[in-house]
Amino acid sequence: MPIDEEIINRVHPEEPTELELEWMDKIAVDEFSVYLTKLELICEEAKQNMVMTGLSAAIQGMDCAVGLYTAAGDLVAASVGTYLHICTGQVPIKYILKYYKDDPTVGIHDGDVFFCNDVLYGGFHNPDQLNIVPILYEGQLIAWVVAAAHEPETGASELGGYVPNAKSRYEEGFKAPPVKVGENFHIRGDFFDFFCNMLRDKVTPHDMKAKTACCFKMRERLLEVVEQKGLGFFVGLMRKSLQVVAEGAKERIASLNDGTYRNVVFFDLQGDREALGCVHIAVIKKGDTLTVDLSGSSPPTESFLNSKPHVVRGLLLGLMVQYLFADFPVSTGLLVPFHFQATTGTIMNAPNDRAMGGSMRIAAPVVNGIMVCLAKLMFDSEFHERVVSPPGMTGVGVLPGGGINQHGQIAVGFMGTVVINAVGGPATPYHDGMDAGIMWFAGLADCLDVEHAEVQVPVLHLFRNILMDQGGPGKFRGGATICHGHIFHNAMSPHKVIFNTATSRMPYNPGIMGGYAAGLNPLLEIRNTNWQPIFENPSKQIPTSYQGLLSSEQIALRASQFVPKDFFMNGDGLSSGSGSAGGYGDVLERDPQLVMADVLKQIVSPWAARNVYQVAFNEDTFEIDYPETEKLRAKERARRKKQGKPFHKFVKKWLEKKPSAEILSSYGPWPDGIK
Repeated sequence: MPIDEEIINRVHPEEPTELELEWMDKIAVDEFSVYLTKLELICEEAKQNMVMTGLSAAIQGMDCAVGLYTAAGDLVAASVGTYLHICTGQVPIKYILKYYKDDPTVGIHDGDVFFCNDVLYGGFHNPDQLNIVPILYEGQLIAWVVAAAHEPETGASELGGYVPNAKSRYEEGFKAPPVKVGENFHIRGDFFDFFCNMLRDKVTPHDMKAKTACCFKMRERLLEVVEQKGLGFFVGLMRKSLQVVAEGAKERIASLNDGTYRNVVFFDLQGDREALGCVHIAVIKKGDTLTVDLSGSSPPTESFLNSKPHVVRGLLLGLMVQYLFADFPVSTGLLVPFHFQATTGTIMNAPNDRAMGGSMRIAAPVVNGIMVCLAKLMFDSEFHERVVSPPGMTGVGVLPGGGINQHGQIAVGFMGTVVINAVGGPATPYHDGMDAGIMWFAGLADCLDVEHAEVQVPVLHLFRNILMDQGGPGKFRGGATICHGHIFHNAMSPHKVIFNTATSRMPYNPGIMGGYAAGLNPLLEIRNTNWQPIFENPSKQIPTSYQGLLSSEQIALRASQFVPKDFFMNGDGLSSGSGSAGGYGDVLERDPQLVMADVLKQIVSPWAARNVYQVAFNEDTFEIDYPETEKLRAKERARRKKQGKPFHKFVKKWLEKKPSAEILSSYGPWPDGIK
């Protein structure tokens, strides 16, 4: 099938039809508000149906979305747990319209169902799978609906859909360009059998049917609106929404200062080896347009950490609708002011045959770098209150894998609590980020109870709580991530676990305006521990935290940054956190009472309170010594001044340093890394 770059990048609203132009100005403000809300509620009903009928932990934790698109494929309304799925829906729709609408062997008919999950055709990564349904009225195509979610299996060479060490796309399992999978309001039996034959689990095929049912329910509700208000009103309403949002987005961008804002993001892992890479970011604001230039990037990796520009575009829009555009409907119109550039043959625009299952693992840190640029852009604007530090991009919180569970069935997907859904929220100029508050990819997702995981997979949780000293320090602290520890229990086979990240030393959750970056935490592998005496003897305390595991003398463990090579047996286990957010402002300006409140909640350690925040306190009563605190902070300010250097002197000395040739093997020319 042809890979169509023009379609992938055709995200601005298509030209209006005569019927749309005729009706959009006839719709009064009150009806526009009421019926646009009705469209959003129809999407919400469908999303709730998906959450209630889907089987995967991701869907039940709302890593899913539904959306309504115009007949030309432009997004008009949505209900989400995760915005990123909806940001991709229009690309496969426009592909279908271009290549299959007039193809007599395919066509577009009432009751059809299409499917897509391939990055090269607008997807994000293979586990994110979209069901797409056209809506026809009296034989005329009038709209599309999409139901999308992260699924636990792709039939790849590793269980659970992730293959960090993949050298090409051909190791990553099932990859579907837009393809018709259903007719006459049913998934085709031959395709369904073909799909099941590619996968290890029963959950992913079931969810395909659940998502299709949600699309058909949306179709039913939307046709009721058409019958009630007429076709002209319906298409005019959608077009009016696109226009209003596009004009509002351009106006908001125009209100910000012109200029070029730069940042650079580093990463140091590529599959099972350490290797340095970087992406130089330039955000260029001029008038009512904003260009994101990623031309300065390292070469593509020999792992699954490669991406395409549309992945960055979708992830960025997912954050924009939560912050700068939080008061706008979710719509293609929001993309009108944005333009994206990335040089072909770099990590952000990799060759088509490269593995890209980890595209979001590298694109999300880049979007965090873009957020730093946007914070500078927005700082002195009327939207100052919407300035945020980059939210907590996950570290090793994603633990897919599989084996035979306690029920004797093949289980693939998340091995334990989905802690990715409870990362740290961003800090702002006015308050701390929320602890364990959001999912980076979607602020509306949910972290499920530990019992939810224990019913589905053979694990027993030792603890789940906030990970200490992870939220980026600052005047306002970045939100801290959740952490969990569990052991395999009653598993009927060895289990394989995959975790994936792009860095072990280079934080990609940076602070802003003087705030510090969030912490990094390795995966702890628990091995060869006899748990029975520990469980039976109350005097042998069971660890209740990540730090407790590290300090325990009874438990054998090792810290890792790579995919575990050994299988996990009953009694073996894991502990990991996800991502925390960077801080905002100078740590020396933080209210000591806020510091001590964090110490009492075990979010900040006593050591960090003294040595990072420079707060003096009584170790027994935790009472703050304010005079001594002022002395400590004055001393730290004096040390900073003495340590400071003019930038030109710092750079000269810094450029004398150089990593080893092994670490720079795929970095690109030193020091810039630009291919």
